[in-house]
Amino acid sequence: MTWLQYHKQSEQHACSADVARFNRDFDRAKEFYRKAAEQEELALAALDQNQKKGLGIISVSAAALWYKAGQYDHARELAIHWLGTSLLPEFAVNQLQELVAEVDRIEKLLEDVEEWRASLSVSSSDRDLLVKAVEQWKASAGKATLSYQA
Repeated sequence: MTWLQYHKQSEQHACSADVARFNRDFDRAKEFYRKAAEQEELALAALDQNQKKGLGIISVSAAALWYKAGQYDHARELAIHWLGTSLLPEFAVNQLQELVAEVDRIEKLLEDVEEWRASLSVSSSDRDLLVKAVEQWKASAGKATLSYQA
């Protein structure tokens, strides 16, 4: 398949993810974002490396989709990989740097929440409620904070 065919499949999955997220089905949305990210990475691999603008757009899109899928480590790894090349235009470098900083910020927040949760002295029923609230927050952690276009 061509990069464009992979990219079109990615767009279809991303649209399905947006619909699922709108309907507050965050688990399904993350699954569609993951599928979209996989297709976007295939598009990136199939793209001619002389097409710097295309590489910039697709690399940012793929990393942002991994981010939206809640796969923060994968998003960071992909961004850092492409930041380590000289193939990207400045806009893509800036956006990937922002994405890495956002992933670092979110992971620090998640660590802080886990530390706070572990230090609480609450009843088991209260702890269960808190764990459920934290899991729901994790499921929707990045949906409103990052505006990368995928």
